[in-house]
This record gives sequence, C-alpha cells and structure tokens, in this order.
Amino acid sequence: MYAGTKFAQVGLAGARDRELREKGIRVTGLCPAGVGTEFAVGAGRA
Repeated sequence: MYAGTKFAQVGLAGARDRELREKGIRVTGLCPAGVGTEFAVGAGRA
C-alpha cells in the first residue's frame, strides 16, 4: 500500500509535468524524508 501510494504521487507529478510542459508549466513533487513515527522507529529506522 505504501509503495503504491508513493508511486502514485511521483507518477502523477511526472505525468502532469509532461502534459503541461509545452505550455510553459513545470510540475514537481516534494517527497519528504523519513518521519519519526512509531512505525518508522519500530522498523529500525532513525
């Protein structure tokens, strides 16, 4: 589920960028780094 939604965000930004670039509009996506949640810490991430 996580990987699918993460790709959806990246894929949508990339598709929109390609569609709108000819009109002079650039689209980017911001993907934050790890967040200190219980889930992340429990998985051994800092």
